[in-house]
Amino acid sequence: MMELVEDGMCFACGKLNASGLRLQFSFRPHEARTTFVPGKIHQGYSGIMHGGIMSTLLDEAMAWAALNMGLQVLTAELTVRFKKPVRIGDEIRIIGRLKDSHGKIVHAEAEARDSDDAILATATARLVRV
Repeated sequence: MMELVEDGMCFACGKLNASGLRLQFSFRPHEARTTFVPGKIHQGYSGIMHGGIMSTLLDEAMAWAALNMGLQVLTAELTVRFKKPVRIGDEIRIIGRLKDSHGKIVHAEAEARDSDDAILATATARLVRV
């Protein structure tokens, strides 16, 4: 059995990682929420947030939704659908939710929205319990 140890250096949420995103989450049952404002260091094309950063945000929200319910998980499969580009400097809201679980597999979904509540990206994931 693998033990997952948080040492503060997670790229997405680690408080000790100076190069990381340093996300902080709030919780509801089966749900984790955070906000993020991308800077120029997060861009792909000029003025547009890199899709890999969006994937990371969505993945992390789903993992924290699981952690909030007492489940330690790793992502086994992640599918992201990009709907609109994210402009550098625009605040986005990310919500991850647990949908169901079957044995060791947990199904989750996430979405990112802008300040006008428009969907920027969505994701689904299969998480595996460790």
